[in-house]
This record gives sequence, C-alpha cells and structure tokens, in this order.
Amino acid sequence: MVEIHCVMAEKAEEAASQNILCPLCLDVFDNASMLICGHTFCKQCLERYDAAHQDLDHMVCPLCRKVTKLDESRVTGLPTNFTVKGLVDEYHGSHGGINAVLEGQPKCTACERQGDAVSFCYECGNYMCANCDHGHSHLTSFFKGHQVVSMKDVVEGTAHIGQVTDKCLVHKPGKKELFCEDCKVYICLMCTVLNHRDHKIKHQADLEKEIRQKVDDIIKRSNDRKNEFEKHIQDIESKRKEIDTAIQKLQGNIKEAFTEKLDKLKENERMLITETQLLRENCGKELDAMKSGHRQKIKAISSCVSLVAKGRLRHLEKDSLTAHSLISNDLKGLLEEAIDEASVTDLMKRTSKTLFIPAGDTLLDLGRISSPRMAIGKVVDLPYPMSGITRLSDDSILVGYGKSRCDADKVENNGNVQSCRQNSFHFYDIAIQSISQILAPLNRGRLSFFSAKDWSRRSDKAFSNDTGYSYPYLTVSSENEIIAANRNDRIHILDPTVSRIKHSITTVDKANQALATKSGVIVSSSCSNTPSVVRLYDRDGKSGDPIAAKEGEYLYPAVDEENRVFIASVNKPAGRIQITLYLPEGLKLKKVVEFEELELTLNSAWCYLVSLSRNKLAFACDTKVYFLTFSPGIVPVAAE
Repeated sequence: MVEIHCVMAEKAEEAASQNILCPLCLDVFDNASMLICGHTFCKQCLERYDAAHQDLDHMVCPLCRKVTKLDESRVTGLPTNFTVKGLVDEYHGSHGGINAVLEGQPKCTACERQGDAVSFCYECGNYMCANCDHGHSHLTSFFKGHQVVSMKDVVEGTAHIGQVTDKCLVHKPGKKELFCEDCKVYICLMCTVLNHRDHKIKHQADLEKEIRQKVDDIIKRSNDRKNEFEKHIQDIESKRKEIDTAIQKLQGNIKEAFTEKLDKLKENERMLITETQLLRENCGKELDAMKSGHRQKIKAISSCVSLVAKGRLRHLEKDSLTAHSLISNDLKGLLEEAIDEASVTDLMKRTSKTLFIPAGDTLLDLGRISSPRMAIGKVVDLPYPMSGITRLSDDSILVGYGKSRCDADKVENNGNVQSCRQNSFHFYDIAIQSISQILAPLNRGRLSFFSAKDWSRRSDKAFSNDTGYSYPYLTVSSENEIIAANRNDRIHILDPTVSRIKHSITTVDKANQALATKSGVIVSSSCSNTPSVVRLYDRDGKSGDPIAAKEGEYLYPAVDEENRVFIASVNKPAGRIQITLYLPEGLKLKKVVEFEELELTLNSAWCYLVSLSRNKLAFACDTKVYFLTFSPGIVPVAAE
C-alpha cells in the first residue's frame, strides 16, 4: 500500500513539476524554446515577453537576467529544447494528451482497459473510467481526501485538469495552506515543523491577497499611464498645428520679401521654400518619433501586464515567482519612467523662434532660414570680481572692481587685460561721458571725473542722492546727461556738469540700473533685487508695464546706439542666461527676438550687460567677461 501511495504521489508531483511547467504561464510547456542561459519557456510566452522590448536586439532572461542575442526572426529563431519537449510528449502520452478533452473523449489511465474517462483525480494524476471511479471513491483507506473532478465539469469549464492539488503529497491529508518565502513553495503545517523551521512563513490566503493587490495596482497604474500617453499624443497633434502655423508664417515672410526682388531671385525662393519643407519634414519625423515612442511604451506596458496578470497567483513559486517578480519590476520601471513632455514643447518653441532673415537690398539672395543665436566670441578672466563695466569701444570695455581692488582695467575681446592705474580710487561703477572724460561714484552724493588719457583725477562734484546707497550706478545718455540709479527708489538725471538735477524720478521698484534711450525714456532695472523687473519711465515719472523675471532669475538691460533694448535673464543656479531684444514703443517694450539660451559660469547674482556695436554685447559676471555676437540682420532697428 505504501508503494501505491508513492506511485500516486509521484504522478501528481510529475504533473506539477517545474521541469514541464513554463515559469511564465504556469502551464505545461507548449513549443518549448530555450535561451542561451538554458532556461526554457513556451514560445508564445516568449513572443509576448519580446513584444514589450521590440527596440532591443536581444532578450533578457526573465529568471536570471542573462542576455540572449536575437536575429531578424527574433523568438522564432530560438532553439527548441528537445529534452523538455520529450518530457512533455511523454507526459501527454501517459495522461491522455493535453488536448484530449477538446480533441475527443480521454481514456482511462488508471487501468489497462482504457475505457472512456468520466473523472480525473488530482492526487493520482489519472483519468478514470466509471469502474475505476467507483472503486476509487469506495477504497477510502487508500484514496480518502483525494480531489476528483468529473469530466463533465471539465468540458463545461467549471474545473481544470491542469490544476495542482492542495493536498500535501508528503503529509496526507494535510493541506498546503502555508507558503515558505525562503524556499518559495507551498507547504502544510507538518512541513513547517519538520522541514521549514525558522523559515519565514506566510499564509496562502495572505500571499494570494498580497499578490492580487499588487497585480490590481499595477493594472490600474498601467491603465492610467496608457491614458496619459494617449493624452500626450493628442497634445503632440495640437503642437503640430502650432508648428505648422509658425512654419506657414515663415513661408509668408519669405514670399513677402520675394515680391520685392526681381524675377532672377526665383531660384533662391525655391531653395528657401524647400528648406522650410525640410524643416516641416524633420519636425514631423520628430513628432512621429515621439508618438511612436509613446505607442511602444503603451505596447510594452500592455505586454508586461498580460504576463503579470496571466499567471495563477496561488501557484507562483520558485522560478515562476522569480519570473513574476522580475516582470513586475520591469513593469514598475516602465510605469515610473517620466513622460517626456518637454520635447514637443521645445520643438514647437524652436520652430516658432526660427526666423526669416532678409538679405540686404544690394544682394540678390532672398535670405536664409535661421534660428536667433547669440554666440560667445571670447571669454576673458578678470583678476577680481567685477562691480561695474562700461563700453570703451566696439571691441573693449572698462571694468571697475569696487572694494575688491583699486584701479580699473581695460578688457579687450582678444583677451588682453590692461590696468588703468589710479591707486587711490575704488571704481564701484564706471561710465564714459565723452572721449576725454571718465566718471565714477565717489560716495552717495559725489562723483569723480578722470582724464581718459592718463587717468588723472580732475575733480569731484556733489549732487543730492537722498535715501540712496553710498555708490549709485551710472550711465550716460546720448546728450551726455548723467543717469544715476540710487539703488533704492530714485533715478536722478543730472546735467553734463553735475551742476543741477534735471529730473528726479520716483520708481515703483528698486532701481539698481538706469539707462536712457534716444527718445529720452529711461530703462530701469531692479537687477538682483526681488522681484527683478525692467520698467520704462518718462522724465515726469510715468511708467509702463514691467517685464518681470521668472522665479529665481534676474534681469539686466542694455541699450544700444540704435535704441534697441537687450535684456539678459540670468538663472544663476542653472548656469544659463537668455538675452531677449525689445523695441521701445512709448512706455512699453515690444518683444522682437528671443535668442537661444547660453550656458555660462555664473558665480554671482550681480551681473552687467552693455552694448558694444550693432551685433556685439559684453556680459560680465563675477570674474568672467563674455563677448557675445549675433547676426546683424537678425533684428530690426528701432524707430526714433
């Protein structure tokens, strides 16, 4: 009788053996395919697994993570595990065939007569004819507690022959209601005492509940994530329309300029239109690539969810549980991967900023397609942190170092730094009133004048700088007026001799810098004060709407000889600045061109921007001076 029990136990154990059960689907292997590491899976399971990784030229084993290279046929090209296939064929042959129920009436495997089966015993692993079923049910000393299912229930789908027994095959009639987390197997209470002492044990129902909650959560997150991708795909299509509008505007500008040219320019026009079509095509490819990436993510999530949800949770053990956990981790990685929402917006902004630049009237070219770029021509290191700078020529500036050092330096865009000796004076700011005279703040209410030739100190003159800081920041207007920002709430406009204050403007924001346009309007900036804003004032103190900095950024303006206003937006933590060109219209600033961002070394929030020529600026921060250039035809000239 002991021998009979052993044979029955061996058959039941064989039906649930890991040697013939796929770790992914927990069913008997179907078309067993082998990876390079030796692990075997159903071909269909590997195809579903591979569908989530179509962008790779290899497959990572769900059990050991080793890599198997795939050829063009992918899973189809993997070798068949003939050893496992032989075991599966042998198992099917001895158990009536895996599709016996579907293909025809299974035969009894419990006796030699092989009559039509009417039931199946999970413990014995046998189909039973009516006679064997009768004997099996009455021989309780041998078969008590065995689980038997009728073939009628199998055909109707209410029972499954592939189901694994809940009975412990070692300690009958104990039920395998516990799960050993150390060994990854279901066990009975007696197994716990004898073979799994001090192991981490969990109740079967708790384990199944825990896994089900994880699966339900992953399915919910997967659905939510797929909905997010679908929504972003719609946003991509919306941005495509904006990009098309921007490109159509470019083409309109090209055609408008073309009408002003002669017929000989038609070939040039055709080339430019082709370039915009190429731009559209490239943008379209980028957008399609974004959509394709999102679709691939959706497909990958769906494939992983299919694999995770397919397995029978109560039978996840050993390799099956390992595979389930690894695929779940892969899915979690897909779900936690950030959606790249910035790319489509950046593409739209990039395209929108692309400009048509007309050629000069003397040229036969119609123009070119270009993005507004500011180039770094030269970077010059200063010996000390700068306090103030001013334009000296088209290729050079003067730099004052405040309390860091006496004297000023002449800095040229070829990298030369030449000291201008004035050993007893600290230049907190510096301005040039004429080709022969340089001025700098002495203290809160006095200015000092120096010879531009030998830097000799000519005179000191007093003016009222009420409520201001000790050292105002200075600029000079086209009429040689001195503009003094008292770094608080006042801008003073002094006559060239500092004999009187012509205007005193009360500002809404703290005025750290003030510059005059040719129309007499004053450009004021609070610079590194928060909030950092740029605002226009007339001589009577009326102001326009401000240009406000983004959070964490500071604004530094410059006015050139053509009355154009450049504003540098400085983001010190990110190490980036972005310069934007505005044209003054009354007390408003009209944005014309936003140049691409520049990555610079920004070790201080205090910066300075000055215009050197029609296409050149100088930007200073701490111990660095950047000479910046841009295309002269990229921006219009302001109307006086």
